[in-house]
Amino acid sequence: GKVKRTHLSQYVNARKTGIIAININEGDKLIGVRLVELPDENIMLATRLGKSIRFKVNEVRSMGRNAAGVNGISLRKGDEVVAMLNIPDESLSILTITENGYGKRTNIEEFRHQHRAGVGIFGHKISKKTGKVVSALVVDDPDEIIVITSSGILLRTKVSGISTYGRSTQGVRIIRLRSGQLVSSVARVVEGAEENGENEENEDETVLDI
Repeated sequence: GKVKRTHLSQYVNARKTGIIAININEGDKLIGVRLVELPDENIMLATRLGKSIRFKVNEVRSMGRNAAGVNGISLRKGDEVVAMLNIPDESLSILTITENGYGKRTNIEEFRHQHRAGVGIFGHKISKKTGKVVSALVVDDPDEIIVITSSGILLRTKVSGISTYGRSTQGVRIIRLRSGQLVSSVARVVEGAEENGENEENEDETVLDI
């Protein structure tokens, strides 16, 4: 649940072996990086147990690369952050997917503005049936997503076919899983290849936004 903001100029002279971007505490790991431009831009964190928090970038002070950051969300025992999102437009929606293949869209306006370091609000109601949240994405109706399972099965589906529900709901089944399978990753399809007229001939040129 730690977040930090570092000016891009501090990454200009990166060495071939890389440079430190954040000081990570033992047992923690980096889950996301986003480029932000405006101080009043909104960021959202989503957690494995279905919590979410939305706050403005200017609540996170700018600090050096070696800093460990500040609390973005206060996590309950057993919870962890699974996604960090930019919120560019109130007309979009948040897509959440759980490990047992359930998902839903929720209008961004349902995620009220909060202050950094709070406990957040529920963004997806989880249960034994749904399993825990795997990922969250900002999506629009024309978008498509790819859902990948732990056994390597892949499903590509249109966002417009996924129903919109309130925050405290479990969603609907997006993908049917075999026994022992879980959803391991979700990606939004970036249609760069179609814009070049190449996607039909070469599916390998489609880009995934993880």
